Amino acid sequence: MINSTQFQGNLTRDPEITYTAANIAVLNATLANTHKFTTDSGEQREETAFVGITMWGALAKSFAQFHRKGTPALVEGRLITDTWADKETGAKKSKTKIRVQHWHFVGPKRDPIDPPQNNQTPNVPFA
Repeated sequence: MINSTQFQGNLTRDPEITYTAANIAVLNATLANTHKFTTDSGEQREETAFVGITMWGALAKSFAQFHRKGTPALVEGRLITDTWADKETGAKKSKTKIRVQHWHFVGPKRDPIDPPQNNQTPNVPFA
C-alpha cells in the first residue's frame, strides 16, 4: 500500500521543537495553503487547508533553522493519525497530519535563524 504525500504552504506560526528523554528533537508546525477559484456564477472564492506536520531528529533541527511564521515550505512524507483522549471529557480525539521525511526550500534564499549548537535547544517556542 502506498502512503505518500506532498504539501506546500506557509507556516501559520513559528515551529515548535521539543526533545524526547533520549534528546531527540521533535518538531510540530502547521502549514496553510489557500486555493483561489471562481464559482460558476463568477464569484471569487478561497478555500484554505491547514495541515499539521511533524518531523524528527536532524531533519527537525534543520527545518527550524530556516523557517518561521509565514515562511513557505514544501514537505514530503506520509500521513499519520494521532489519537488521544480529551482531558476534560475523556472523548476520543484524532488528527491526521504529515510525518515529514523530506522538506524543500520554496521562495527566496534565506539565511539560518539561530542555528542550534552542540545539541542545545534551538531558539524556538516549546509546546
